[in-house]
Parts: sequence; structure tokens; C-alpha cells
Amino acid sequence: RPGMAFLDRIPGDFEYGYPPEATEPYEQVYICLTGMTAEQMCQQVVSQYGNIFDFGQDSTIRTMMLSIAHQHAAGTLKDRYLISGRLYQLLMAILSTLKSAQLTTSPLLRNAIMMIETQASNAQFNVTCLAAALNCSREHVTRQFRAATGVSASDYIMQYRLSTAARMLRRSDDKLTVIAAQSGFASANYLCRAFRKRYGITPAQFRRTPWMVTE
Repeated sequence: RPGMAFLDRIPGDFEYGYPPEATEPYEQVYICLTGMTAEQMCQQVVSQYGNIFDFGQDSTIRTMMLSIAHQHAAGTLKDRYLISGRLYQLLMAILSTLKSAQLTTSPLLRNAIMMIETQASNAQFNVTCLAAALNCSREHVTRQFRAATGVSASDYIMQYRLSTAARMLRRSDDKLTVIAAQSGFASANYLCRAFRKRYGITPAQFRRTPWMVTE
């Protein structure tokens, strides 16, 4: 159906096509990935989430795939390195989307993520506060996050704050003290240390490299 996708080896033992109940034609797009790196990443996706996905018709994945396919058909994607970069970005977006969907299937994690999104800007907010609000132990929250995301709840909060700071660095000229306060860091120095530890560059360097992607 529109908005759905599958990931498989070609040639392979599979079937695809329009569903029997389809009444209107729609565009079907495919992207061919080759090489050891692509195979390893695709195996990671399949092992964790299966090979059939329902992203929905308004998803970022749909937009990215259509963009790549149409630009390739128009002959504007000729550089192999540029194409490789776009395909890598697509696979990372697929993993991110599937991970987010997996998180929302757990009521506890769904509530935890909603709370992080609303409270992370408060520098005093931490895993202890999160666990207390959810009426469970800190250890239980940490286990749930690690099982679903591969990182602890405290790491997830830190990643959320850093992502917020990175977006603000891209979209505004605010001083680091303002960005730090609004993204949940006690000081600009703390933001700089955490930012450099995760991304390998300082916030100032990040602002000077608009092509760098942090997500």
C-alpha cells in the first residue's frame, strides 16, 4: 500500500506488487544498495525490525526516497560520493524512524519520552526526577531504555539536550549562554564539553560547518 516499504535481497525469493484491493495507481520507488557496508546496515535493520515497514504517506522516509529517485532520473545525482552520502542518510533515517516507533509501543517509555521532551530544558531534571514522576525505580527506567534504545535513560536525556542545542545553533545567532540555558545545560562551558565529547567539535566550530549533520 502507499506508505509501505520492504527491504530484501535482489534477486531473491519474494513477491511484491499492488495489493488486490488497490483501486488507484500510485508511484512505486525502489533504491538499489550494493557493497559490504550497505549489506551490514540492511542486515541490522532486518534483524531488529523485520523487512516490511509501514512508514505512512507523510513520512520523512517517503520524501527522501522520492527525492533521491527523481533527482537520479533527472540526471542531477552524478557524483558517486554524493549518492553514497544520500543513501547512508536514508538508512540512518530509517533506523531512527523504526527506533522511535519501537519506543512508542511501550506505555512506560512513551510517557518517559513525552516527559523528557517537556522537561529536558530544565537543567535540574535527571533520571531520578524521571523515575519519580513515573512512579518506578531509577534502575527500572534505565533497563527499559537500554533494552529499547541501547543507551541508558541519562544518556538519552543528554542526547536529547544536545540535539536541541544543535538545532538552536543552526537556527539562531543566540549566545551559547542562552542556548545552554534553553536546552538544559547548567552553563555554556558544560554545553561545550558535552558537545565536543559527542560530536568531536565545539559549538562554535559546528556553526561554521553548515554541512555537518548531528542526527
